[in-house]
Amino acid sequence: MPERQFLLLGIEGPLMSFGGVVVDELGPTRIFPTLSAITGMLGNALGWQHWDGLKLQRLQSRLSLACRLDRSGRVLTDFQTTSHDRDEAAWTTRGIPVSRKATNGPTIRNRQYLADAAFTVAVTLAPSEEDGQPTLIDLAAALERPARPLFFGRKGCFPAEPIGRGIVVGETFRAVLLRDAPFGLTRLWLPDGEPDAADGQPMTVADLRDWPCNVMAGSRVVRELLIEHRRDAG
Repeated sequence: MPERQFLLLGIEGPLMSFGGVVVDELGPTRIFPTLSAITGMLGNALGWQHWDGLKLQRLQSRLSLACRLDRSGRVLTDFQTTSHDRDEAAWTTRGIPVSRKATNGPTIRNRQYLADAAFTVAVTLAPSEEDGQPTLIDLAAALERPARPLFFGRKGCFPAEPIGRGIVVGETFRAVLLRDAPFGLTRLWLPDGEPDAADGQPMTVADLRDWPCNVMAGSRVVRELLIEHRRDAG
């Protein structure tokens, strides 16, 4: 099997949120990083804006990612009441205040977070090079010196350490993620269709975004594996 390049990401912080399907006032979180969240974070590191929807859409379609659970953390539900006056400014990571629409009374909602969780994520691009689109080297450089502060899902969810962990070479996501995994039971989420993911439990994950329209739309299949990682694994 030919070797590929993988960009490794360390996803670790006091709080993070990887949006699930919102129903009424409840905004759940997935228990592992989602494709749309990683796409948005990388676009933010590159300095792209929300109106760069076509660029973000193309990046999402090229990205493939796998995830290793390093620390599960726990789910917290934050009960929120919000109310904005018409002229009240809101903070943004761009450093430019923006106004929020006035509301008739407080808005009540529940938002879930993952507290004290940690993951290792490996990403690839297909095709690896494309005119006008970033390469893995470009993404690694952007994570080293991001255009704006980075966060995990919501603006208050800052990383605990630098995210980029460099580019490595390997045959499969599974082999790359098991290289430095602690010995013992290891939990992985691999893209469906990977040659060494067929023995995993299939899960349908609604984590694709229509970036030009700025709405969540679409799902993909991932394979969840529990592997007894020994010294001869990977």
